[in-house]
Amino acid sequence: MNEQILDVATVPQNTAVTRAPDAAMGIDDILAQAKLIQTVMGKVMQEGEHYGKIPGCGNRSTLLQPGAQKLTMTFRLAPEYQIQETNYDRGHKEYRVICTLKSIASGNFVGQGVGCCSTLESKYRWKGGARKCPECGQGELKVRRGKFGYFLGCDRYPECKHIEKIEKKTGVKCQQCGQGELVEKRTRKGRTFWGCSRYPECEYATWKYPETKEQAGP
Repeated sequence: MNEQILDVATVPQNTAVTRAPDAAMGIDDILAQAKLIQTVMGKVMQEGEHYGKIPGCGNRSTLLQPGAQKLTMTFRLAPEYQIQETNYDRGHKEYRVICTLKSIASGNFVGQGVGCCSTLESKYRWKGGARKCPECGQGELKVRRGKFGYFLGCDRYPECKHIEKIEKKTGVKCQQCGQGELVEKRTRKGRTFWGCSRYPECEYATWKYPETKEQAGP
């Protein structure tokens, strides 16, 4: 597989200048915020531009980016984004975005959200060009998601139980053997680690994520 994880991009929007002590919100403040959001949605936002339905995601309306920008402007919040793009074999991609909100006035942390989207998901995946199962020769290999991540499995399961791993490669050479590449793996308890792609010939493993193309330390 030819997979590449691109560097994380941080996109700051504003710089805070002062900090104020944190305080719990009262019921009246919460009600006032909710009323303000309803007022902004009713008088400023438009359906289809600021909020609306996303194809393949059900019938409920979703706040879109222009609508989110209106709310951050209303409450004087500064968003900062961390974006990680992972390129998989056969042109598949995965995006992981972390959005952190801070008060422009005080610089205090307000909240954080994480979004993840992958073309390996069935609603985005291209349906054609499936590979024939090399074991039974009748079924086709489909992308599935299990306890330890994505994998390829025969669509004739349980008659045919052939599976193949889809490894997340890092582009970082193994520092122990110098031949393999560090790939993402998981323990039986679900903890993530990185090991040599030449396992079991090379048993090198590390808990530390190799963030650069340089060799990772132990």
